[in-house]
Amino acid sequence: MSPAPEPEQHSANPALTGPQLQVLAYLVEGRSITWAAVEMGIHRNTIRNWRLNVPAFARELELAMREQTLVWRERCNDLAPRALDVLDNLLDNYQASPVLRLRAALAVLKTANEVKVESPIVHNTEIQNSAQSCTTSSGT
Repeated sequence: MSPAPEPEQHSANPALTGPQLQVLAYLVEGRSITWAAVEMGIHRNTIRNWRLNVPAFARELELAMREQTLVWRERCNDLAPRALDVLDNLLDNYQASPVLRLRAALAVLKTANEVKVESPIVHNTEIQNSAQSCTTSSGT
């Protein structure tokens, strides 16, 4: 009876070279392709060529980019409460530049408008009337 085969290691694709694996590791860390190329002493087009001509690299690069996206999303989610506190304090600070306060307010409104709501929106005439009165009174 032969010994059981060793489990495959998902962290190192045998079809990839050391430099290719290192570039992928940099990308998972959140580094850019340009940064990884400079760090490795190669041209960024080399990485592009690997992506176009080495299917295993293209596959791993796609996974690395997805991982990078998840890392950034997690970091943003971790920082969001602090960022909102900063914006909240800025909006309440009447000694701050009016232009800065306006930009902060617009950024909050833009972000709030882009948030996707999972549940159906219930139309409330009181809210609509309040919003309408705010827009008409601000024009006076």
